[in-house]
Amino acid sequence: MKKRFFRNLILESDMQFRERLFRIILLVCAAVSVLAILEGMIMDNTGIVVVPLCALMAVVGASLLLAFKYNKTEFASVLLGIYVICILFPVIFFMSGGIKSGTMIWFVLALIYVFLMFSGKRLIIFLVLTVASDVAVYAAGYLHPEWINPMASELEVYVDSLFSIFVVGFSVGAILKVQTAVFEYERDKNIRQTEEVEKISHYRESFFANISHEIRTPINTIVGLNEMTLREEISDEVAENAVNIQNASSLLLSLVNDILDLSQLENQKMKIISVSYDTKKMFEEIIRFIQVQTHKKRLEFYIDIDGKIPSVLYGDERRIRQIMVNLLTNAVKYTQRGSVTLAANADQIYKDTLKLRISVADTGAGIRKEELENLYDSFRRVDEKKIFVLRGADLDFPL
Repeated sequence: MKKRFFRNLILESDMQFRERLFRIILLVCAAVSVLAILEGMIMDNTGIVVVPLCALMAVVGASLLLAFKYNKTEFASVLLGIYVICILFPVIFFMSGGIKSGTMIWFVLALIYVFLMFSGKRLIIFLVLTVASDVAVYAAGYLHPEWINPMASELEVYVDSLFSIFVVGFSVGAILKVQTAVFEYERDKNIRQTEEVEKISHYRESFFANISHEIRTPINTIVGLNEMTLREEISDEVAENAVNIQNASSLLLSLVNDILDLSQLENQKMKIISVSYDTKKMFEEIIRFIQVQTHKKRLEFYIDIDGKIPSVLYGDERRIRQIMVNLLTNAVKYTQRGSVTLAANADQIYKDTLKLRISVADTGAGIRKEELENLYDSFRRVDEKKIFVLRGADLDFPL
């Protein structure tokens, strides 16, 4: 249970670098406090150092509670920094021999703490505070040597200095070592997650490829059988239905291809494939497909196609169809009553290039002005309001 607690204390997920580092420092501070109290007991100096060190243990406990339970790492780091820099080390300096002790090494530890835990303006503030505190302590010790409680013997001076070197050195080493171990743990974790994401992506691509292949087979069968029906002698009504089936099947096949487009977009493999296409045939097939939907919802479907549009254009017909079908399908979907209008016109830009403007208007819910900035967010829906909406796209194509 204890092992799990300390593991969660340092390796808890969704923790920022500085927060994790602060928790490590708190654990090291607790260990150092215990060692310092033991040193005081060995050197028969307990009464002098026990009060500030016990206070340090209380500050460490409070900081640990603030950081671990209440996520107040910044406040806790400031609290610990102020206590160590302005109270603990100055008090130990005067109580434990001043310049003739190991306290100076602890001042170095305070500077290391400031550089590790703070950045920006807070770093500058604490650097100034630390330098000012150290200078004030040294000046006070020089001007008022009577304030300093001297060591009992030369042996105590050497023991205290040696103890300070070991404790400060091992403290910094422990912080760096644990942080390195945490870094390696996070790196291994990220590598495993990356491999898992790559596997999922590979499985998804395989799924899209398989499912699109399985769907294409029956659709192609429907298209083939429907073409055979159209070649036979049939009534005009049956022929019209067969043409609608043919158009719907073609569009359904395009939708299946759109499934593959998702994978291509994520892998940045989407390509524009330009071909010569019959504009009249394209518009007729799309119009027939949408008319079926508008008829089911009893909506009026108005068409305004500019007669100046050339009969043959050069561009990616599949993408144009995709855009038009998506716009029109959404218009029908979010229009409960009224009409849907498809308009297309062309403006010649250069000798062999024109701008094909395709717009879809409906009397449906629409989009509020404040939601327009989210228009291109994937899979995002907005609140429905009864506002007239115009959806359109400008496309440049060579003649």
